[in-house]
Amino acid sequence: MWSFLKNNVLTSILFVCGGALALASRVNDAYSLINAGLPNGAWEAIGLAIFFFTVIAILYRFSSQYSETKKPPISKARPFLKDVNIFSASISPPLNARFTAKFARNGSRGRFYVDHSHFMGFGSDVWIGPNRIFLAEVKDFVAEQAVDIAILTAYERDGKKHWRWGQGDKDSPPTGHSLFAATTWHHRCRVTFIPNGDNAEPEYFYFIVDTQCSDETPRLIPLYYFHFAEEWEPSQKA
Repeated sequence: MWSFLKNNVLTSILFVCGGALALASRVNDAYSLINAGLPNGAWEAIGLAIFFFTVIAILYRFSSQYSETKKPPISKARPFLKDVNIFSASISPPLNARFTAKFARNGSRGRFYVDHSHFMGFGSDVWIGPNRIFLAEVKDFVAEQAVDIAILTAYERDGKKHWRWGQGDKDSPPTGHSLFAATTWHHRCRVTFIPNGDNAEPEYFYFIVDTQCSDETPRLIPLYYFHFAEEWEPSQKA
């Protein structure tokens, strides 16, 4: 209602003053008539008061609906990353499982993480995690700059090949940085990019790690492999 009064100052002043004067006049007349023993004028004053406040309520409701329709839409910031791909490791040529992309716009700094959760146990739905592991940091990046980050790298322990999250040497990684291939076949994962800035929102890229398909290299299955589900399902819109 206050926005209506602000946007229509002259009309609001005339409306309020005119209504107030008319109401005060009728109340004064009713008071005089009651003292004279003629109470009929009191009902006119009451009716006018009800009409006046009803008009105020209607204007308030109209003003509320008008202000809601005038609210600007919330604009979502343009993503920092584009042309995203998630690749499995390969033996020949020897390549690590990787996350590749390009920056869509400039930025001061950003960090990449992998969030992963693995299944533990049989006969029950028990998922451990998700846990977050740091992958890489980029500074002063520009549009079209390429990103190429290792998601999994190999290391040896007891003469056997194992896999760790992120880039590392051949030594055993810290606790929690290994891929638990012996205890579970699948890992639910995502690469998370957190840009610097108060209004910047994280960007997520989901994938599954399948350790059953190969004894040598785990297979990474990105979420965009499943986009066909949206294409095949009939539209749910009425």
